[in-house]
Amino acid sequence: MKFENFQIGEKTFCAVAATGTVLDIKTISETHVHGSGGGGTISTDHNGNIYGYSSRVSIGSFTTIKTTAWIKTEEGREIEIKLPIEMPARVGHKVALVGIDCPDTNEIMSYSFVNITTEKIENVTSIDELTAFFDLKLPHESLFGSLFLCGIVGVFIAGISAIVIGGLLRSWFNVDYVSHVFWVTIGLSILVAFIRNLKVDTRTTAKQAKINSEFISHIRSAIQTIMSK
Repeated sequence: MKFENFQIGEKTFCAVAATGTVLDIKTISETHVHGSGGGGTISTDHNGNIYGYSSRVSIGSFTTIKTTAWIKTEEGREIEIKLPIEMPARVGHKVALVGIDCPDTNEIMSYSFVNITTEKIENVTSIDELTAFFDLKLPHESLFGSLFLCGIVGVFIAGISAIVIGGLLRSWFNVDYVSHVFWVTIGLSILVAFIRNLKVDTRTTAKQAKINSEFISHIRSAIQTIMSK
């Protein structure tokens, strides 16, 4: 099932959904244990005294969940879906897998698992992963890069300012402020770098929020349409 197309930049997208009835479902939970540290040494001196030490042992674990389900679609086909979550469904429930399709690149990514019977919704991915998948995750400009660029330009301008302005101050008021002018100009360049980075970052954040909102609004609209049938 495909929904209304929408445009982001030069790419065309649409929300899509596969709906059907659960025929079989199986969830596998795996716990992975990992550790580090340990080891040590033991030694004895000439008097028979024993010395030694052991390193601290650190142990951690994480759990992964994988669910496999067979769904009979409304068209009568049987399809297998695999998701990295515990699907909130059992055999006989009517469900839907909702995602985003990009016809331009023929790429589809799932976003939400919907149990139509129980009206429960579970996201299978994040909005950041979705936008990154379609190359719409906007990069944030590095503050270090801005400081570096403004630093190079600032040194050049500071040198010229120190010679010109410092020379004028020396000739007019008989005072030597060359070094003062130089460092004040450098300081202003750093301030400009911070302000520029903040403005660029704010614009990038606003653009990303608009992209995210566009995706989420169409996914929610698709889910509401499916639930109302």
